[in-house]
Amino acid sequence: MYGYVIVSGSGHSAIARWNGASWTYLVDPAQGWFNEQINGLCSYDDGTGLALYASGRFTEMDVNHQIIRYVSKWSGTQWTFIGPPIQFPVNQVGPMAVFDDGSGPALYVAGFFNTAGLSDNIVRLKGTVWESVGGGLPSFTNGLCAFDDGSGNALFTSYVEFSGSSYVGKLCKWTAGGWTTVLSGFTWNGGSPTSPWGLAVYDHGMGLRLFMAGIFDMIGGVVAPGYAEWDGSTLFPVSGAPHVPAAGSGVNLALHDDGTGPALYVQTGYSLIDRWDGHTWSVVGAGGENPQSF
Repeated sequence: MYGYVIVSGSGHSAIARWNGASWTYLVDPAQGWFNEQINGLCSYDDGTGLALYASGRFTEMDVNHQIIRYVSKWSGTQWTFIGPPIQFPVNQVGPMAVFDDGSGPALYVAGFFNTAGLSDNIVRLKGTVWESVGGGLPSFTNGLCAFDDGSGNALFTSYVEFSGSSYVGKLCKWTAGGWTTVLSGFTWNGGSPTSPWGLAVYDHGMGLRLFMAGIFDMIGGVVAPGYAEWDGSTLFPVSGAPHVPAAGSGVNLALHDDGTGPALYVQTGYSLIDRWDGHTWSVVGAGGENPQSF
């Protein structure tokens, strides 16, 4: 499992790897660091082998000013700029996920950005070519995850959209046929619209479910303080977490097996990481150089 770390004493961004007990840097920060925030990490095979990809607001490696703008690929020894054609200035380049809509696996990248000639707020990398995803998305996009809700595999994402006369927090899915809303009414703090920040698929003995984490306390009238899971038809609040997402904090999810079985790792607040095995919550770390995103 990989995470984005703010290096102590410098404020620089680096990527670290979790071995089940501690974090170690992928590259020594003295040899190179990202000049801006990293928001997403994902493994993808573009036809030349499986590789790690990073997304975020970064534009270069600070040691030698190597250009790696917004989305970059790790070769095993260095980071390589691969696009996409996102226009400057950019608000945010965020989550990534691999999904096959029937035309082959692709790396999907979402966020809050405009592109030159492609869809806004979401694009995909098919092999080494960047492509549009439908007509794009209407606003800032948070979570991104592939999940089969019982009607076939689809790409799920979350955002807040202006609908009619008000804003609505939504969970939507993408298939080759377009975007469909599956859940709506995410709110917090007395009804303010919001949406999940993190999405992940996890089977803790009840079948595959879509796990959601974010700064919400209600979902369509169902009380769900910060965490919930969905099996394609029924929503289940998840309680007992040591830390609940709060205003001003980011939320990220990752599925990882540390040798004791697969579990969900949740980053919330400033460097707070909790682990959920489907039954019990535990604290992995708090403070220090724990990752800000996975």
